[in-house]
Amino acid sequence: MNFAELEKTNVTDKVEKKGRFNYLSWVFAVSEFRKACPNGRWEIARFDDLPYQKTENGAFVSVTVWPEVDKDMIFFEQIHPVLNNQNKPIADPNPFDVNTSIQRCLVKAIAIATGIGLYIYAGEDLPPNDGDADVFIAGDDLETLTAMHDEVVTDKAAFLKVAGATSLETVPQKNFKRLMGLLQKKLDMQRKPGED
Repeated sequence: MNFAELEKTNVTDKVEKKGRFNYLSWVFAVSEFRKACPNGRWEIARFDDLPYQKTENGAFVSVTVWPEVDKDMIFFEQIHPVLNNQNKPIADPNPFDVNTSIQRCLVKAIAIATGIGLYIYAGEDLPPNDGDADVFIAGDDLETLTAMHDEVVTDKAAFLKVAGATSLETVPQKNFKRLMGLLQKKLDMQRKPGED
């Protein structure tokens, strides 16, 4: 298994949208995991013989993934709350709710263990691509980012660190959407209620 290579696996056409959230199809994640890690396995945690644990804060599931059972027994555990399709905790989950959360948890554990689909959890649309490393924002994107930056950012050095750049002109194109999202959130927080 090569994490750096598997992280570049383009899973965009296997992503399902539910409400505002993107999910990688568990069928695809399992298929890619089995191809990449033929000796790998996963295990669903049991809590008093149930595949979930109910707490005062909601219900949780847990999945552990071993990418290569024959190698040092390195494993990756993921804990996931039982959520509805708005990503809100479900106080009394039914079997379907629990099963759905187990599948989501498995996909996340596979992503953490192998890199397959990991970029989805960073809010990116496409996997990392070494060929994009030197592609910087330009044109309208640079103008838009600069205008938003000048309106919102107070600590320019911290912003550039988050942007992975030494100046606005060297912001990687692949970071544009994420940075615009962060700036928009900050702008929304700065605006007073009722302002447009």
